[in-house]
Amino acid sequence: MSHIGKQQRGVGPKSLVVLYALTGCCGLIYEVVWSKWMGLAVGNTAVGSAVVIALFMGGLGLGYWWGGGLLHRIQSPLRAYGGVEVAIGLWGLMTPWLIGTITAEPLAFRSVGETSRFAVTLGIGALVFLPPAALMGASFPLMLSAFRKETKGEESGIALLYGMNSLGAAVGALLTGFVLIEAFGLSASVFLAVSGNIGVGAFAWLRGGQVYETENPVSAFEIPSLQRPHIRQLCLAAAIFGWISVGLQTLWLRILAVGLGSSVYALSTVLATYILGMSAGSLVLSTRRGSQQLTPEKLAVGVVVFCGALGLVVDYLPYLFGLLRLKALGSEISFPVFNGFRFFAVFFLLLPVTFIFGTALPALARKAQSEEEV
Repeated sequence: MSHIGKQQRGVGPKSLVVLYALTGCCGLIYEVVWSKWMGLAVGNTAVGSAVVIALFMGGLGLGYWWGGGLLHRIQSPLRAYGGVEVAIGLWGLMTPWLIGTITAEPLAFRSVGETSRFAVTLGIGALVFLPPAALMGASFPLMLSAFRKETKGEESGIALLYGMNSLGAAVGALLTGFVLIEAFGLSASVFLAVSGNIGVGAFAWLRGGQVYETENPVSAFEIPSLQRPHIRQLCLAAAIFGWISVGLQTLWLRILAVGLGSSVYALSTVLATYILGMSAGSLVLSTRRGSQQLTPEKLAVGVVVFCGALGLVVDYLPYLFGLLRLKALGSEISFPVFNGFRFFAVFFLLLPVTFIFGTALPALARKAQSEEEV
């Protein structure tokens, strides 16, 4: 007996992948600009970047959970995704004014101690950055559900979407740090991301509303139940991977700040190299061979090996990067060439572990989904 249901019409999986890559690009424009603004507020770019990264990643995690809970209450995940993107854009439109409350530094705020000042700044930053970051996180399960409907339940959707979103994010980080801020300034860079979010959201909203009747519709992405012990273990593993990933990202920001100077260029370099490696890992996992060979157990061993090796050399890395900087300053190397050399040096140094982190989330999500179906 056939079942009649509603299905989205003709958006196409390639269009969805492009939309989600653009979403990633816009997200990193926000993150780099917000980090620069927070650095101005606390007087230290590295500290400001660490605060924004923590709030950004925390918001994404909340958004993943919230967005997953919406799936059983919405008829068109693509239209819901469009609404979320428009909301991100509208919030982004307000951020120059909202962040002005941090950088304005009223007299009462100046009179408090450094610790209290940082705590207040962190609290205000949470009010400004957590809501849009949560919306960005919510977009992932919504887009994944729409992608599965378009591809009739294609299993590679998690890794492919995550990889292309990461690729777009890396492009956004590089563009913002090395081109947009210098050419247009902070506020104009944000408005460019706002335009991207609202444009993507409007397209998804309009196309997501076009439905037709079809037989045996593919169900939305099912969120695994935490009642099962294996699922809880996989969630714990994902949390550990995330903790190590963000911790190493912050560590590399500090290393580059000591050796190469604390600047938006260092931030963009670390973010772009990190995200490119993660994108590569996710895209490899989206292939059939990659999904069979890259198991969570192998990934955990890889992280342990890399962290052990990093512990042996981490004290020497700031001096090596500082020597690189001095050599560049004492030679006729142009600034773009120096930045390019720095980018590739950091990229190849971080590639092994960022590749692993890029495969971790999709691999764990796929394993959790298979556990739920058993």
